[in-house]
Amino acid sequence: MDQAVTIVIAVERLSDQLWDELNPLLLEHWQEVAQFKDIPLAPDIQKYNALDVAGVLKLYTVRVSGALVGYAIFVVGQSLHYVTSKVAQCDVIFLKPEYRRGSLGVRRIAHTEGDLKAQGVDVLRHHAKIEHPVLGRLLDARGYIREDIIYARRL
Repeated sequence: MDQAVTIVIAVERLSDQLWDELNPLLLEHWQEVAQFKDIPLAPDIQKYNALDVAGVLKLYTVRVSGALVGYAIFVVGQSLHYVTSKVAQCDVIFLKPEYRRGSLGVRRIAHTEGDLKAQGVDVLRHHAKIEHPVLGRLLDARGYIREDIIYARRL
């Protein structure tokens, strides 16, 4: 008899064990979307951990039958421009390609929106790669507005 597949979208805290699980996905993510492949992937684990300890980092994970298949990391705090506004800025968001068909990505976005709203966040910001338009289309469909265009240049 086959075991039932369980899908869990949850907030997790950073730990050595979680970094061990995250690192292969971070590499896969970098290989897929990095603009400047000559700059090696090297997350500042100490800073991420410090933000987590300070309570301003929110890590949402997606697990299928216990295996980590996706994540979304947000930095949450008062806006520097509008002190009465609490903002969540997405740092990175990824879901393994084999889980992108269907509703799992939308469910993960809806889950994070609900959780962040419950924490008093009133503005949620994502950035989406132009060369990888799926996330942008999902955000458009959920009623997000396009605020900025971000330019980058390799020096």
